[in-house]
Amino acid sequence: MQFCKLNTQRRSIMKSSINILGTALISASLLLVSCAEETVKPSAELLEKFKTDYPLAIEAEWEMEGNEYEVEFTDGDVQRSVIYTSQGVIVATEHTITTEDLPEVAASFIQGKYGDVVISEVEFVQRGESRYFEVEFLQGEEKVELYFNREGIKVTPDFTVELGEEEKD
Repeated sequence: MQFCKLNTQRRSIMKSSINILGTALISASLLLVSCAEETVKPSAELLEKFKTDYPLAIEAEWEMEGNEYEVEFTDGDVQRSVIYTSQGVIVATEHTITTEDLPEVAASFIQGKYGDVVISEVEFVQRGESRYFEVEFLQGEEKVELYFNREGIKVTPDFTVELGEEEKD
């Protein structure tokens, strides 16, 4: 009889533990989802402005980036992203390009400093008067993101020329 009581208590404890663990996993999942960028629906006016600006756009996905709207979409065979104010003013645009479209100076810099890395993404970005290339690749487990001006000179994220070892040679 004592043995049956212990087994019943152990089962009860195990069920409670499983319930607690399940609740914790569900809570963690909900927290992760709520922290992700939220898909939003833009106003009718903003949507109309977007359709006028990019009439061939398909697969548009809208998100909030601070107080601005970012829309990622396909335009022909090009992936694009546009950031709008709520009034429909374009703040920035970016589109994917091939590594062959990257200035030779930038490609040489990456090769010289990082070796034979596989570039995962190259984008041409226009933000206000600034125009630059954004390059992403993995070096080991670390994601590396570099910026180059239109001449292929490495710049910092605030778009000033970065003086370093590469310019001293």
